[in-house]
Amino acid sequence: MKKLDELDFKILSILQKDCRANFVTISKELGKSVTTVAYRLNRLFKMGIIKKCTAIADAKKLNLNYSAIIMGRIKPGKFAELSKFFEDHEEVQLAFAITGQYDFCLYAAFKDESAYFKFIEDLHKTECVTETTTFYIVKKMKEDIRVL
Repeated sequence: MKKLDELDFKILSILQKDCRANFVTISKELGKSVTTVAYRLNRLFKMGIIKKCTAIADAKKLNLNYSAIIMGRIKPGKFAELSKFFEDHEEVQLAFAITGQYDFCLYAAFKDESAYFKFIEDLHKTECVTETTTFYIVKKMKEDIRVL
């Protein structure tokens, strides 16, 4: 894999701030040609450095008013089945296999408390988990998923 240089990191930084930035905008900001920026950006995609460009929506404005961190323990041999369950439920925005007291950690957003309870009920019906613990998010203190 070819090493990334300062220009690659600058392009990444610009896109992480605004995924709508186009080749012309980026080239002007960096003082580089459109061709150079297009080549570098395409290379970053091909290398898998950039997975995708996406818009981050405001959950509250989409009437998703109940956000939670859900921790749980997985029954032996049920990891793949549980992963599929998480993939199939759009409420789950982030899912991690973790070490320590719990086996997984989720960040999920729900319309309301009843939608949350329905999700937890469905989760336990999979018979993939032995227990869950939920932390209701009172206030987001920082929300930034940029790497750079």
